Amino acid sequence: MQDAAKNRANGGADPVEGRTFYGTSHIPPDRLTSRPIGNGRQTVYESFGPFKDSTSRQPTYIYIYNDPGH
Repeated sequence: MQDAAKNRANGGADPVEGRTFYGTSHIPPDRLTSRPIGNGRQTVYESFGPFKDSTSRQPTYIYIYNDPGH
């Protein structure tokens, strides 16, 4: 995961030159493609998981988002 964030910060596949947004969700990657933000949507760039979460019985996924998304 650190490599994915580092590649984006160094001008990898990120169209917004290094902006990195992280988030977690219980929604699996095949069902989550974006999330709403104040003036649009952020699209999923990469996902990791599932992980066990101490506060939930559901698996938790970590997401890296692009901004802005469509």
